[in-house]
Amino acid sequence: MNIHDKIAARLQSDYQFKQVGEWLRQGKCPNCGKKELYTHARTPRVIKCGRLNRCGYEAHVKDLYGDMFIEWSKDYEPTPTSPNAAADAYLWHGRGLNTALIRGSYTQEHYYDRNVNAGSATVRFALPNGGYWERLIDKPERFPRKANLKYGYSLNGQWWWHPKNEQYPDEIWIAEGIFDACALHQSGLSSASPISCVNFPSAALEQLKEKYQHHKKPLPTLVFAYDNDNAGRDYTKKAVKKAEALGFHAVAAQPPHDKHRKLDWCDLLDMERLSKPHLQEYRYYGDLLIAPNATESAVIRYLRHRQSQFYFEHGCRTYWFALDTDKLAKLMDLHRNEDVAQAVSDVIDYDAYDERMTDFIKQTSTTTEILNAKMEALYFQRNDITDESWYFVQITTDKGDRQTTLTGEHFSSPSKLKPRLLSVYAGVLWTGNAHQLDTLIKRQIEGLKEVKTTDFIGYSKDHQAYIFNDVAISGGKAINKNDQDYFQIGRLDIKSLATQPELCINIQDKPDFSWWHKYYRVRGTYGVIVLAWWLGSYFAEQIRAIDRSYPFFELVGQAGAGKSRLIEFLWRLSGRSDYEGFDPTKSTNVATFRNFAQVSNLPVCLIEGDRNDEHGNATPTKTFIWDSLKDAFNGRSIRSRGIKNNGNETYSPPFRAAIMISQNEEIQASEAMLTRIIHVRLTREGQTYETKEIVDELDRIDLGDASTFIAHALKQEQAVIDTYTQRIRVYEKQYHAQGITHTRIALNHAQIATLIDCLQQHILIGLLSDEQVHHAQQQLITMATDRIARLSADHPDVDKFWSVFDYLNMSQAYTNHKPVWESQIAINLNHFYAEAKRHYQDLPDMTTMKRLLKSSSKYRFLDSNVSIRSNLPGFKVVKCWLFTNPNPSHKPASVKDNPFE
Repeated sequence: MNIHDKIAARLQSDYQFKQVGEWLRQGKCPNCGKKELYTHARTPRVIKCGRLNRCGYEAHVKDLYGDMFIEWSKDYEPTPTSPNAAADAYLWHGRGLNTALIRGSYTQEHYYDRNVNAGSATVRFALPNGGYWERLIDKPERFPRKANLKYGYSLNGQWWWHPKNEQYPDEIWIAEGIFDACALHQSGLSSASPISCVNFPSAALEQLKEKYQHHKKPLPTLVFAYDNDNAGRDYTKKAVKKAEALGFHAVAAQPPHDKHRKLDWCDLLDMERLSKPHLQEYRYYGDLLIAPNATESAVIRYLRHRQSQFYFEHGCRTYWFALDTDKLAKLMDLHRNEDVAQAVSDVIDYDAYDERMTDFIKQTSTTTEILNAKMEALYFQRNDITDESWYFVQITTDKGDRQTTLTGEHFSSPSKLKPRLLSVYAGVLWTGNAHQLDTLIKRQIEGLKEVKTTDFIGYSKDHQAYIFNDVAISGGKAINKNDQDYFQIGRLDIKSLATQPELCINIQDKPDFSWWHKYYRVRGTYGVIVLAWWLGSYFAEQIRAIDRSYPFFELVGQAGAGKSRLIEFLWRLSGRSDYEGFDPTKSTNVATFRNFAQVSNLPVCLIEGDRNDEHGNATPTKTFIWDSLKDAFNGRSIRSRGIKNNGNETYSPPFRAAIMISQNEEIQASEAMLTRIIHVRLTREGQTYETKEIVDELDRIDLGDASTFIAHALKQEQAVIDTYTQRIRVYEKQYHAQGITHTRIALNHAQIATLIDCLQQHILIGLLSDEQVHHAQQQLITMATDRIARLSADHPDVDKFWSVFDYLNMSQAYTNHKPVWESQIAINLNHFYAEAKRHYQDLPDMTTMKRLLKSSSKYRFLDSNVSIRSNLPGFKVVKCWLFTNPNPSHKPASVKDNPFE
């Protein structure tokens, strides 16, 4: 099956084409949704929508299936009868060139780069004086350059001459690259290529001039057809002037401008857009390029389109052309003759219009600058949640260009556009009127492309892609952001509106995990467990889709135990430097919850949320309510806010990330919250100067090298999820068999156990040993058992409260407002704290204690703020908290049941 057959099969699968003879028809258009797509069945190169006026969608198969055009020698191996098999396939299938027209002028060779330790087949073309140019055709992105000249060869002044050119052509099209020259020749033109627009072929032109003069032939017209980019346009103007200085008649041609991709002559050949009318249009673009001033440019445009008013761009500025047709008619009456009359009444022949007409138009028209820059709308983007929208535009001046956003309000009037332009680019000023602005905007935004957006960084479940600042990863492939600030992922155009956090992710093919052994030396078994949870945070959304939850992680330990440096290193593995987390006690509620909403499939690290002292006692400062995070365990919303509109709509974003908590002591929360947590305590045990040096070395790892971890992990997305799905139920059953009967705790720890397997099998392949995995798995079982034991006991602060209660009773400072023989204990907290202070007993903050006492188990909490008739002297009726009395005293016989009898 050749490459065209493979492409046709994928097209039929992706677009539901039906084959009708030699055509694929009735494909579903991704732009308009109608079944109007069509393309060739045998040689599919471009798919087009048949609704030319209402849609006009077209796409090159190389853009849709780029993975099929990257390694030609793998699919086309050379044979004795076909030594150039891969080169032939690349030129024919990859570039659309007829190899019969250039056979003999190229060979298939091989290039090897020692710096990247990789090689590639090449297509090599001979150049004058023993040189050559070659194009790499096997995964060229691996190499610093996609093409090479012979080492030591000087190209200056030379060109590549198409072998099938006429001996004395009247017109020669000079394209930037050899493939472009071949495409132009295939369309019936004589062509040549200087390889680079920087190289003016002066020596070749001198030889050509001498040849023509020797045979007394008129010199040919030179058409400089360089690329439509900044360099191509600049050097086209210079080349035309240099060629005219040599005595040639020189003009220009330009490929059409496309907002979303750069078109070259090979692309246009594939799109069947190199016919004679098309070539005349490209000559028109060239004439506009080399027009000496705005007025000349305006005249050329008028003679082409015959519009009496229009805006146009020339030399990085925007102008308005207005023709006074009455004055033109009067002027024509004064100079009426047959030729001019014909020029006025009929469409002018572009190549031979009367020069007098140009003078008449200049005398009866005005050309006015309306913007001292070029403004081009690139695409439309919208935030569906807030109903905000922007036009993404490019502002170009002589000093450079800048991309920014403008709103519909800015486009609505010059008075709103002018200050916005001045604020985004110094010195850019709109001086046109409202009519001129309306005309410009209408022309630019009709049928404008729309780019999908997210308001967070990370994984988009709707689009099944990871969207970061400059990189996107989808289906195991990494995609760089294009020049227009968005990602093209197959048929999906998408970007993130979020600017924080800023992750620097290295997407190179070969990840560097040489840090692992040092990491394990200083972090040990707990380091494996933390890293496995961190890996799982990259797939939190997918895991919650399977198990409806992903556990929180609590990393605690005494000061200096290494919590901060561990988390900072893990963040470096994720492409973020000099960051640990944020302190919710130092943030407003809005800032705190924005931190939760700004990422997806990444950790959200909260540090020192309880503000405990060195003894674990809560200090009297603002604390974070951990129970407010319970819904995040299942990926549900943890905060709602109103949307700025006239309705009652609210926005409740789901929690898409994973939560890590780092502080000196365990968090103070309800049992429901504690069952959602994987708990690890670090100590200073085993720390030496040697381990400190190792940690320092880990911190000095280049961010680019460290961030290959997250890039490699996300490329293995499907493999990780498959392994997780296969193993999670096995581990969950094992935990229940080990006596971990609490289903939530068993699932939490089974998830980490499964992720350790994923870490070993798909990420740290050959580095994470079976022994290390075994120790980590055993430690997880111990952690699950300890968590159940922790839940069955009172919180340390609650234990302390009751120990103070017992001490006060021993000191005869009674605080129980009920008799000791009753089954309940009644405590007024204000009275209790006053007695404790009088006896020099420290207690946690009363607000914190009120929350913790409700989970008391030894003295089971019954109720709060209950009015009790006190049996203590000096008190009558007091508000008390009620608890069960596990050891009531024997009631004395002398005491009556009713003391008021």
